[in-house]
Order: sequence, then C-alpha cells, then structure tokens
Amino acid sequence: MASGLDLTELRQLQSRIDGLHTSKLTGATTKGTDRFAEAAQRNAPVLTGRLRGGFGAPRVVSVSDTQIEVEVSIDAHYAKYVIHGTRHMAPRDFVRDAWPQSERELTRLLSEAFEQAMR
Repeated sequence: MASGLDLTELRQLQSRIDGLHTSKLTGATTKGTDRFAEAAQRNAPVLTGRLRGGFGAPRVVSVSDTQIEVEVSIDAHYAKYVIHGTRHMAPRDFVRDAWPQSERELTRLLSEAFEQAMR
C-alpha cells in the first residue's frame, strides 16, 4: 500500500497567495495608508492651518511579510520641530499618534483582501 502527498493544491494555494501579494494586498495597503495619513492630518495641531493643509499623498515605500513602510510628506518646513520638539517646545508626534487610530482599519482591509483572494 503506497501513500503519497499531492502537492498540487499546495502549489495552487501558494500561487494564489503570491498573486494576492502583488495586487489585492497592494490595493488594501494603499487604502490603509490613506486612512493613516488622514488620521495624522486630523491630529496635526492647528494654528494657521498650514501644517494640517500641507500633507501630501502617502506613499508605500516597501511591503514585506512582516512590515509595511509608509512615507507621508508634509510641506510645512517646521513640521519636524512640531513632531520632534525643540528645547523650547515639547514634541507633539501627531504622525505616530495616528497609528493606533488606523491600525485596526488597515488590519481589516488586509484581512478582507486575503479572504477574497482565497475564495
């Protein structure tokens, strides 16, 4: 009596996962990063409105199995001083503070994309 393992289904699953990574996962990541940038923009302190109005579109820098790196540009030259603080002003990292607000949404979008790809 011979027994064996048919790897056809496993290869098909791997192919579907690879396709997900390049298309649907990227789309979900883009939507999630948009939500992240919106949350950071809402968190930005407002005095003149220039800081809040100076946000550019977020850009996904890299995606790996364990990490998504996103770049958010802000046109206001003084944004780094607000975020990191100075010797006269405490830091107000409104960008980092936006992560908890958008993490759940990004996780949901990625989960939905993965589930759709597996159907």
